[in-house]
Amino acid sequence: MVEEPAISGAVPRSFRPAPLSSSFRLTLTERETEVLQLIADGLINKQIAQSLSLSNETIKAYIDNIRLKLDAKNRTHAATLGLRYGLIE
Repeated sequence: MVEEPAISGAVPRSFRPAPLSSSFRLTLTERETEVLQLIADGLINKQIAQSLSLSNETIKAYIDNIRLKLDAKNRTHAATLGLRYGLIE
């Protein structure tokens, strides 16, 4: 019987979350953070717009800004980054 080599401690650092850049906190506005939290809570744009008494177009603009600031590929990735880096709960 061939023994498998131990792999504990073999997880490369590239798989660990990077430390939070302070620029994230400085660049997201309070409203952007609020929108990001609502995305993470599972709301769609229309629900976010109704919740915040804003237009759907305004919400789309907020999401575009959030994605750019966090360098996120899409809204789900932005929410994931927000959670990972403690910007939202």
